[in-house]
Amino acid sequence: MPRRTFTARDLKPFRKAAEKILEEEPDAALVASAARPFKRRIRKPEHVERRRERLPVEIRSKDRPDGVPLQAIAREARKEVPSLRGISARGGGVSLKFERPPSEEERKKLDSLFSDTSRLEGLGSPPVRARAAEAMAAGPAEAMAVRPAELQRDPEEVLHDPESSDAAWLRAFRRYAMENLVEPPSD
Repeated sequence: MPRRTFTARDLKPFRKAAEKILEEEPDAALVASAARPFKRRIRKPEHVERRRERLPVEIRSKDRPDGVPLQAIAREARKEVPSLRGISARGGGVSLKFERPPSEEERKKLDSLFSDTSRLEGLGSPPVRARAAEAMAAGPAEAMAVRPAELQRDPEEVLHDPESSDAAWLRAFRRYAMENLVEPPSD
């Protein structure tokens, strides 16, 4: 059930009763004056721009594993324009969220980044499946050597690293648990 947002008209019948209680009970007035909202609203970005033109590269997704990761494009765009807070791609266009409206110079930097196909293609690394396929072509011994970087690191190091992704953390935890916490079955 959705949360109801009350309007002033909805609360009008209760206003007289509340005023009466506040007049008769001085402690109630003290409590009411000290009340503070317990939920804070998330501050919205101050400026959102929607760009209708498509990026010259494909964005990596489940359907397009060979595309460029959107987070890599966002990281590169933040280097150019530090006030950029977010980027999303939908329906062929790109939405950009800024702390403040970008200047003309910053817009030109973003335009040059988003139109530079070779620079954007250089941001993507080949997906894991493509690397595994290349290793399988090289031979089974090479294929067994292809492992995510998290598996080559110490599991405790991955668990304590705040930059670890959720999937990497979960893999490291499972590996740590199997090595240190779970008892092998006794025969």
